[in-house]
Amino acid sequence: MQDNQLLDDLLESPGSYKQQILEALEKSGITTYSQLFSTLGDQTANTELRKTLCSALVFVSKRVDKRRAAGPLLQVLNSPGFDLYSAACRALGSLQSKRALPYLIDFLTNRDQPLVIRTEALYALSTYQPTPSVFRQIIHDETEELSLRSVALEWISPAGLPLTEIINFLSHRSADMRFWAAYRLTQTWEDITPALEKIDEVAAFDHALPDYWGWHVDREALYVLETIYFRRIILNNTIENFTTPSVCIISPAAEYMTFVKKFRTWTEDGRYLTQPESKQPPLINSDGLAAKLTQNWPHIQLNIRQPKPATYLLDWQLTIDDKALIGGLHRDQYAVVLTGDKSVIYTFAAWYRSIIQPEQVLYLYKWADEGIELISGVTIDELALTTDVASYKAKF
Repeated sequence: MQDNQLLDDLLESPGSYKQQILEALEKSGITTYSQLFSTLGDQTANTELRKTLCSALVFVSKRVDKRRAAGPLLQVLNSPGFDLYSAACRALGSLQSKRALPYLIDFLTNRDQPLVIRTEALYALSTYQPTPSVFRQIIHDETEELSLRSVALEWISPAGLPLTEIINFLSHRSADMRFWAAYRLTQTWEDITPALEKIDEVAAFDHALPDYWGWHVDREALYVLETIYFRRIILNNTIENFTTPSVCIISPAAEYMTFVKKFRTWTEDGRYLTQPESKQPPLINSDGLAAKLTQNWPHIQLNIRQPKPATYLLDWQLTIDDKALIGGLHRDQYAVVLTGDKSVIYTFAAWYRSIIQPEQVLYLYKWADEGIELISGVTIDELALTTDVASYKAKF
């Protein structure tokens, strides 16, 4: 770190928001790291400026002297105002300062602190790899705030919680803990086959909603279930050089982020109010679907999953353009789950749209994303273009 290179370091850092930071620093006459640290630690300095300086440190975290940056940031932690505290936490997290570690843990574990303060400290600590052991303590502490336990379970590093413990949380009385336990199983390269029996049960029957953020637990569990079966059926349990397949749902109902945006409302205590869905989705007859699948793809294999999952009334495997696809009709009789290469999923989705009444609304959901409406007569190319544009918009 060179003292007079602050603005140049910012300019070379990735991200568009940096331009606003550069303008704010130049307007304030702050052009060196020494000036930044001095102003940051000054309790009388403008609060908005100090927040901007914290953001600047996030951008230059790979160039800055962490030892020099930690002191002023720790002073900011004790300044009044949540926004300023939050900005300092983000900066300390990006620096992964060893000096800051005990202070952040103290904020996290101090139950006299407001929950938002403790949660922000947890987010900062989640950037440390591996995450501190306090995450595991909080996750297992039944007397702790449920929202804090949920966030800890979401952000703990893959090595921080043994597979057996994650599987146990799939049976927890709280839908929030079951939801994030299912998510945790999507974040590891470990062999998650031991979770098959329990994750199948969750994906089949657990249509509960978390009190805090999220969608139905069974929908979150589908990705894990599909990953296990895809590895077993298509990859012969070989996970070396394994690339995660796309997992999608075709459904007439609101799912994933569409459901959250359409039916869930955040409240100030962090919990969500949920509006009831207007009507029951139309049901699909599994025998009728099996007949149409066989007619269109004579070489399709039906009900090939072993052990037979409770999640699906009907499941299948087929190959399109030398690419494998596995799928299933959920036991709710309206959601169709597809796993494989995106191009094969688009081919199947266009065909499936063609066998459903044109007036019936259908959506294609990538796992955990918003839905794309499947218009009657949609082509494979149109689907590919639409989903790619939607993914781009979701990122930016």
